Amino acid sequence: MSQPYTRGMRAKKRLAKCAIYFLMILISFLLLSDPNFSFWGLKPNLLIPLCTMIAVWEGEFTGALVGAGCGLLMDMALRSLLGFHGILMMLLMFFCGFGVKYLLRPHFLNCFLLTAASALLDMLLDYGVYYQLFDYPYAGEFFLRSYLPQYFLTLLFVPVFFFPVRWIARRFRFSGAPGRP
Repeated sequence: MSQPYTRGMRAKKRLAKCAIYFLMILISFLLLSDPNFSFWGLKPNLLIPLCTMIAVWEGEFTGALVGAGCGLLMDMALRSLLGFHGILMMLLMFFCGFGVKYLLRPHFLNCFLLTAASALLDMLLDYGVYYQLFDYPYAGEFFLRSYLPQYFLTLLFVPVFFFPVRWIARRFRFSGAPGRP
């Protein structure tokens, strides 16, 4: 039988977990903002897989809050309309957390598919609003040469975030509290 946690112990665990997540988000944001960080001239969006993993392992409410914050950071890093990615990521991460809570299990394949769906929806809406809506010439070619490779490059970072976020969520869980397996 495990020892019950006091309020102070719970607060320390929550603070440590939030600090680790904050550092992961900050590093991902800085890499997304860095003009020198790219692979073959393409930048992966590291915030989407990180937000998805946090939403999967921490739940829909925390996922929505983290998604909104990371979406605003994406707006700043990608120089897009302020609030566009914030609202979109908040909704996407809420549904990711909700889906894992009631429909799916937090396995690697499910997390990969949720990240793929979230990144695809984000990419298609971003492309539709900023390029297709204004009928830019060669927009389709730009989609194939820029958006699509960035999408696949973003998906390569799912394992980079899945295993650390899973470990953090399990390590800082309170015994006896309902949570994810």
